[in-house]
Amino acid sequence: MALKLTTAVKKELFGLSHDLKPVVMIGQNLLTDSVIKEFNNSIDHHELIKVKMSFEGDTPEERKQIRQAICDEIVRQTQGVTLIRIVGNIAVFYKPSKAKKVEEKLKLFRGR
Repeated sequence: MALKLTTAVKKELFGLSHDLKPVVMIGQNLLTDSVIKEFNNSIDHHELIKVKMSFEGDTPEERKQIRQAICDEIVRQTQGVTLIRIVGNIAVFYKPSKAKKVEEKLKLFRGR
């Protein structure tokens, strides 16, 4: 089940993701077991990650629907992951860990 975050927290997390590079790439094969495994490893290690999606679609609207479906499926298949935002071909995901690395960065981001 996805973590419920307020809009304000999602905005802060998206701001923290600005300098991140995508760590998971999704191509023409879309979601494979190896992509899900790599996603899980990456999100467990980093907490806040970007995923780049590169595939073809007939129209921009069709590509947008495919990107949303991929992100929904990732959230469904992985426990505790929240989709923060999709911008173009990049999606940002968050999953808190026991190390709480991102929570510490959020405190700095907020100036506390």
